[in-house]
Amino acid sequence: MDTLDYDHNLHQTDEGDKKLHVTFYMHFIPNQKKSDEAGHPVFDDVPFTRIFTPGDRTNIIDRPTRDSDQLRFPAQWMRFQKNMEQRADGMPIAEWPIVTRGQAEELKHLGFTTVEQIAEASDSVNYMGLQSLKNRAKAFLAASKDVTAPIEKLTRQMEELQAQNKVLAETIEAMSKKQKEKA
Repeated sequence: MDTLDYDHNLHQTDEGDKKLHVTFYMHFIPNQKKSDEAGHPVFDDVPFTRIFTPGDRTNIIDRPTRDSDQLRFPAQWMRFQKNMEQRADGMPIAEWPIVTRGQAEELKHLGFTTVEQIAEASDSVNYMGLQSLKNRAKAFLAASKDVTAPIEKLTRQMEELQAQNKVLAETIEAMSKKQKEKA
């Protein structure tokens, strides 16, 4: 188990964190004081953190959870607390029509949970056809942005017009009240 002492608060906005596979889980550790008092081994349940880059199972950090882990990975921590599936934010691989169910399971086993993680995967990952999947993931995400950008722009414009309409309606109502009071 790696107990690297590192101040994660310095890198809370690190874009590289989005590429990581992070899970929180419950594990047990021996409690020597309670064991001595009880005369038999006693263990405490403690939250643990496992961090690794998808596709790279050689460099895994697996240790008791630190406060900095909760701050660094708030979405995963919230999902852990609510007993929800812990995955990176983004489009789940299982929902991506380009991969088969079997491929999705293989990629999940390697630690990939989203299309975004595949798009950013390291070239050192040993998975047949990953380069092709990376290219397709990048193209898919770019096309998704191209499709949603105009919709988002229209939504913003509509919200601005609704706000202007509200101001105009309030102004007309105030002017109408003033005219009634004068009459």
